[in-house]
Amino acid sequence: MSFTLDINVQQGVNYPHLGIGVAAASYPLTATFTVVAVEKTAANTASARYQTEINDMVTAINRFEFSYEDEEDLFVAAESNLKNAMNN
Repeated sequence: MSFTLDINVQQGVNYPHLGIGVAAASYPLTATFTVVAVEKTAANTASARYQTEINDMVTAINRFEFSYEDEEDLFVAAESNLKNAMNN
């Protein structure tokens, strides 16, 4: 299961010797998020791993926790919670 979002990425430049960072250009990209594993951690709480793809390359694998209803499919609940988090 996966979903795709069009997002704007803000590029920046860091100057560590000065202790500052400066915003540069922003550019659009399309990212695909796929829930790859779900595991129950407590009553009505689960942990999910998801991967992020940009330009058909996996760029990251992350984890998040979410709540779900008793009879709900965990992968469906994970994707729904992830999509809500990404849209906020």
